[in-house]
Parts: sequence; structure tokens; C-alpha cells
Amino acid sequence: MTTGTVWTDPRFPGVSCRRVGPEALDMLLELKTRLQQDYLPDALPDWLRDSPGGVYAYYYEDQLCGLCSIHIPRPGEAWLRGKRIALGFEGKGIGTATAVFEMEEARRLGARVARLITEVGNAAVHRMMREKLGFRDMGRWWVAEGLNPAALGRTGTEPGAPAVAVLAPGRPADGDAAKALAGLGPLLARHAGACGLDDPQQGGERPEQPCWGLWATLDDPYTLAGFGPQELEEALRAGSTLAVAGPPSAPRGLALLTPSEGWGPILRLFVGADEAAVAALRAWLRSLDTGRLVASLPAVHAAALLGTSPEALTERGGTLFVLYQQDLA
Repeated sequence: MTTGTVWTDPRFPGVSCRRVGPEALDMLLELKTRLQQDYLPDALPDWLRDSPGGVYAYYYEDQLCGLCSIHIPRPGEAWLRGKRIALGFEGKGIGTATAVFEMEEARRLGARVARLITEVGNAAVHRMMREKLGFRDMGRWWVAEGLNPAALGRTGTEPGAPAVAVLAPGRPADGDAAKALAGLGPLLARHAGACGLDDPQQGGERPEQPCWGLWATLDDPYTLAGFGPQELEEALRAGSTLAVAGPPSAPRGLALLTPSEGWGPILRLFVGADEAAVAALRAWLRSLDTGRLVASLPAVHAAALLGTSPEALTERGGTLFVLYQQDLA
């Protein structure tokens, strides 16, 4: 949709949507919602310049009543974010109408899947996603900023803890990257399952494009995208650190830490096949001189990282989300 083009649907009288550009920033910031300490004032300037996708304004009977952003983090995938409905416009079907628009626009942008996260306590959104819009609950996702490595669970000091081999940041040769990834299939399948992607072919631009699960994008730990062999090798070349617990022929755990401008190091993968491997990876993280981390992980793996249960994650800080997906093909 080009800026200014108006979307309407006879099923939803009075509702219209249109893509807007940077000139709409002040207008959007005047929207009044129920959210306090909203992050949108910081995020919107970049989102308004995003393409393909961008920011879309909602109108009800020609009055501005909300907004959303559609982002394409990977070819074939749409990430829905920042949806807001202004005070005074509840109960008019605007949420459902605009969700229908978002699915149509995501398809137009070439997406085969659409995904989003919303906090676990947002009951009204959960009902709409599951009952009205047919989104699939893929599981729980946890994001924490300012995570102190010293606060992680028990480390790998007990006998039998596997050694941790590290592929340091830089530009590894093709053979080095391929060797590092060769034995990781079972661990990556475990990660994909934790993301709700039991089929490694789900997501992406083409049906044959492998997807080893989801991870945080570099510019936002709250935005997720699929990844496969090519993206993982690119992450290593771009400065990520890959730690593997156990022998290369049969690794028992892996962690991926990526530097990110503005956020600091982001822990994007943390997978252990057993407690000894998890403890060894915790010890490696504690040994780094990185200061505080950002973690963006499936809840089951975040719980292993902290030595707790998924249900108790919020007691340790961070935010627990429900991850939703709808197939668009």
C-alpha cells in the first residue's frame, strides 16, 4: 500500500486504514491509549521510515483512532507490532477490522506467515487472536533487558560438565563456520520445537527454505524472525559469538551472543540437552566481561538459563509474552 491509499471493507462500516509517513509522527503521538510509559515515541520515527511495510493509521468515521506497524524482518514473514486503539473507540469492532486489514496487507507484501507477541496478561487480545482471527498459540517467549550474568542459575562446576568451545567474533573462514554448524542439527531442532515450529520448513519466503526456529532481530529484541543456515553463518561473520558445550561430533548445548548497537549484547540462542550442558553455558556467560545482557528466548530455554520454571520467569524480571502465528499462504 502506498502512502495515502485508503483501505475499507463493507463488512466494517466506518473503519478505514492508510499507510502514513514521517510527517504523521506528531499526529500519531497525540493518540491517547491506556498504556503508560509507552515505548512508541522512541520507536515510531524509525518505524515510519520502514519499507516494505511501515506504519498504518486507523480511522473511524474519519477520526484518527489507532495505529499499527507491519515489519518484514525476513522475506516471506510479517511481524505485527505496536497496535494501539485510542480511548473512546472501544467496542466498535475496530480491533477485528484492522486485524483483517493487517492480514491482507501482509499478504500483499509477500508474507507467507504473520507473527506477533503480546503480554500473557492481555486477555482481550488473546481472545481476539484465538477466537476471532484464528491465530495459533506457538508458545511463550521471554525478553529481559539488563540481565546480570551473575544472577544466572547454577554453573558448570560439578564433575562431568562438558567443555565449552567458542567461535569468537570476527570473520571465520567458510570451513570454520560450516564445521561449527555441522553437528548442531539436534540442538537447533530442539530450539525450533520451543518456538512452536515442529516442522523445520515452516516460515520463510519459499516452502523449501529451512527455518531453524525464531530469534531476535539485531535492532530489536522484541521483534522475532525465522533463521536458517545462511542467517546463522552470516551472524557468525558479523561478530556473533557461538559457544558450544560438548564435543563437535555430539554437542550438548549452544548459546549465541550478538553485539547490538543501542541494546548491548543480545542472547539470541540458549539451548541445552541436559542440565550439565546448561550449567556449562551459564558458566561461560558469567565469565564474559560484557556487563548486563539482553535475553530474548523461548520461555522454556529462558527458564533453563535462570534455573527456574517457565511459570516463575516473571518473578525474575523481564516480560513474558504469548507468541502467535497465522499462515497466510
